[in-house]
Amino acid sequence: MSNGKPLTMGAYLELLKKEPNLIKTAHARIYDAVMKQGVKKVFAEYYGIDRTIQEIVNYFRASALGGELSRKFLFLLGPPGSAKSSLVRTLAWVINDEPIYFIDGCPVRDSPVYLLPRKQRLDLINSLGVYLPEGDICPVCRNRLRIVHNFNWNNFSVRLGHISIKASRGFASVDPTDPMSFDKAKLIGSVTLGEKEGDPEHFELDGAFCRANGGILEMVEIFKNPTEVLYPLLEATQSRTIESPAGRTEKLFIDVAIISHSNLAEWKKFSNEKRNEPFLDRLHLIEVPHNILLNEQIKIIEKISIAKPKSRLVEYHVCPLGLRTLSAFTASTRMKQSQIGVSNLQKVLVYSGNLNLAPDITAEKLMKEFSEDGDGWCGISNRDAAKILEMALAKQPLDRPICVDPPSIFQSIESFIDSNRGLTLVEKDLYRALLEEVRAWFGKEAGKDFSKLAEDCREECEEVYRKYLNAIQSIIDLKAIEDDFLKELVNNVEMMLKADTGGDKYQKRLNILSTASTFDLAPTFLKQGVYWHVNQTIIRPYVVKFLNEEEATDNETLQWYERIRSKLRLFGYCEICIRSVGNWLRLKPENYYPQFTN
Repeated sequence: MSNGKPLTMGAYLELLKKEPNLIKTAHARIYDAVMKQGVKKVFAEYYGIDRTIQEIVNYFRASALGGELSRKFLFLLGPPGSAKSSLVRTLAWVINDEPIYFIDGCPVRDSPVYLLPRKQRLDLINSLGVYLPEGDICPVCRNRLRIVHNFNWNNFSVRLGHISIKASRGFASVDPTDPMSFDKAKLIGSVTLGEKEGDPEHFELDGAFCRANGGILEMVEIFKNPTEVLYPLLEATQSRTIESPAGRTEKLFIDVAIISHSNLAEWKKFSNEKRNEPFLDRLHLIEVPHNILLNEQIKIIEKISIAKPKSRLVEYHVCPLGLRTLSAFTASTRMKQSQIGVSNLQKVLVYSGNLNLAPDITAEKLMKEFSEDGDGWCGISNRDAAKILEMALAKQPLDRPICVDPPSIFQSIESFIDSNRGLTLVEKDLYRALLEEVRAWFGKEAGKDFSKLAEDCREECEEVYRKYLNAIQSIIDLKAIEDDFLKELVNNVEMMLKADTGGDKYQKRLNILSTASTFDLAPTFLKQGVYWHVNQTIIRPYVVKFLNEEEATDNETLQWYERIRSKLRLFGYCEICIRSVGNWLRLKPENYYPQFTN
């Protein structure tokens, strides 16, 4: 708890002149620790809640200055599994091992500055230019000052200690309790059994407030507690004091950053009761909704699940497209159904920047559609998403290499919906509809991945484009094209060419001949058409052979097999999920890219 020999009060006061920042409140200690390590580093493993994180940092920045906000406890509100308690623990570990000077022998680690008479203390604070709230030493130290040291504060010594989360020094957590088992000693400490109640020497200052002094007190699921638990919070925030264990004697000054959290249901019930207004006035609410961004959800599932093997003794592969699909489904369940004709998945893609709808349908407009309890306040939790992935892995056969591919993830989602007793029938029907939408989106995403095989076929693409230019030159010269293959080539390359009349198409072809004489100069829509044609006429037969696991009987086929493997491995596919996703596309031609259908 302490380092080296204790300092005299005189030596400590001299040290303060050199390092006045040694005097700081709990809020300032947390804020300084976060800024020292860097906000991005401290919250590096939190995704999709940047606004929440910034609001938390702003709260501690303002509270460190000693204003009215420092007299309010921080309250994090969000649905289950939205990282509320994780955020508290992150802040706690930020201040772990932070140095703190305290009165040697003080059970609550009071600041030595409080030993000074009030006027002398205020003069010191003003001369150093730092903030320290009004306070006093604990009853135990006051008793020692009177009896042992005859009111000579210079006889006290000072220790350098460190906040320790594991040892509950500067951090304490209070779990919900029921009225029948609640004991105030859990918060403020007790008096040794059989001893005189008013004698501070017999105080057991081991309550949560005392253990958290100088650091963080976490109130877990705060509104599940009886009101008796909450009353000390009013005094602790407003006057920075708590009742001493003796009850009818002196108060105990504490310096604690109180952070509480609760779910939406308990909050609504609590906030709607008139008698709870004093508590509402003393809290600073910050919302912690579920993440609703696709790429951020992928990172969350990767972090908390077995998306990446945690042991070298177990080898398996998780298809990135499967993980992306699970993340899309998870985020879709968190959307509140729009009234302007936008589906849940479309909202996710708009929020994530992956989809542009009509100019007047923006992410900002969708977010403002609901005044409260909108997107991010419903749906499945991150823990549920991790469970779905892990159950998909658990069902894989053990007699062959393991890959958690998209079809197995779809089966796991279906099982989750069917077996989850926490879902209503309406919610189950909604989730099944969302799954079908996500399944169709998955097919298009898979088709895009396989279509990118053509991007590596440079020579083939250039040859197709050269034939296309010759063909449209012939058309412009009024020469008929008799070759059906060449007609198909032109149609495929121009499939993205938007023209309502022949005249428009004629002019566009003239522009292509004059400005895009090589494949490199071709506009994007023409390149897409070329890739489409190469996939359809050149690559497709080899992909079908590969999916059928036909043996490569010649070098050309062998080379194509390797090109298919190497390209899709760049997207994270393994041999197993290349085949499972490819065969999925062949079986579902009505919804997806048709180039790999028989």
